[in-house]
Amino acid sequence: MERPALLPPGFLSTRGNQIISEATGQQVRIAAVNLIGVEVHGYPDLFASVPYTATLDDMKATGFNTIRLAYSEQALSDVAPPLPANPTLSGKTGQQIVDAVIDYAGTIGLKVILDHHRSSRGGSGNPGGLWNDPGYIVHGHGQTTRDWVDGWVSMAQRYAGNATVIGADLANEPFKATWGDGSATDWIIAATIAGNAILAVNPHWLIIVEGLYHEGREFDEYAQNMTGVAKHRVQLSVPGHVVYSPHNYPYSINGYAAGTASEKAATWTRLFGFIYQQNIAPLFVGEFGANSTPHDLAWLSAFTGYMNDPGGKPAGGQGISGAYWAWAQTSGATNDPDILNDDGKATIAPMVKAISPMFYYANSGANSGANSGANSGANSGAKSGTPVRQP
Repeated sequence: MERPALLPPGFLSTRGNQIISEATGQQVRIAAVNLIGVEVHGYPDLFASVPYTATLDDMKATGFNTIRLAYSEQALSDVAPPLPANPTLSGKTGQQIVDAVIDYAGTIGLKVILDHHRSSRGGSGNPGGLWNDPGYIVHGHGQTTRDWVDGWVSMAQRYAGNATVIGADLANEPFKATWGDGSATDWIIAATIAGNAILAVNPHWLIIVEGLYHEGREFDEYAQNMTGVAKHRVQLSVPGHVVYSPHNYPYSINGYAAGTASEKAATWTRLFGFIYQQNIAPLFVGEFGANSTPHDLAWLSAFTGYMNDPGGKPAGGQGISGAYWAWAQTSGATNDPDILNDDGKATIAPMVKAISPMFYYANSGANSGANSGANSGANSGAKSGTPVRQP
């Protein structure tokens, strides 16, 4: 029985709807999990009670090959309090903790995608719904697009040549942005400026561009609408590096109306799946998740099945890449669809089983449906709640 695989050594680029190894041309799939907390106060909460090396080991054993690491620029300078389980991280800045995660990830073969989750510390995206935040004071003034770009260039320079870090998720859920209208809120313009600036100093990163807000109660998600790609696309100075990134959640998280699997698939195709089906670019679902109720697990199985084969997969190709939200909760989070139980010590087995179709299998490009690395002793207790997502 096949086991989920790590990504090959080196950097990645794109070809059609596939992400490929730059070294071998092999078609690969990013099977990531979100590690959160650095955006809130500079360190993940679970690091206070669990060695960070054990956390990354468990991510790898579960079947993930990549970490989408959320941060806020402000929290990178925060200093961690005493962390009993991680004395080497106590007193470190958020940036130094990011460094430590990246260093250890590299030693065990995990990759890292940096996620500019917001500018000032806190949860969700920037309060203004754009990539920059005028309420976040930088150099004595509100953050501008130029400041945001400069922040990315600094990160790209810091990790240049480090093949553990494979991409930049430019801005989390820019729900007030526009797409291709040439205005000051045009996300294509901002993403192009930032992507080119990053690639000028670090030409190997994937440039991950999220979608916009889909207003309408059918599906109500802050980065799900990528319909603009049909007419207007991000074109960078270094070809083969753009990856489009919707987010997707079920009713328990966002409160949209339920539907059959085929109805959901049709909507997913209309909003973002067409990008893959028409061989325009790869997709990386930067956030998707569910609670472990029967309804949510059914939704999760339907969505990961869609990711595995949305139509248009080339011979020997991989399905849509993604990052499950999240490995564990962070400060102030309620009803987050994390993989760990509330005790933070074991994965929820039915949830891991539902996720397993999105794992990467290097030999065949297909999914066996098995997750031999899952924690077989995990507690299957359900979590439930009412929608809580905020922009």
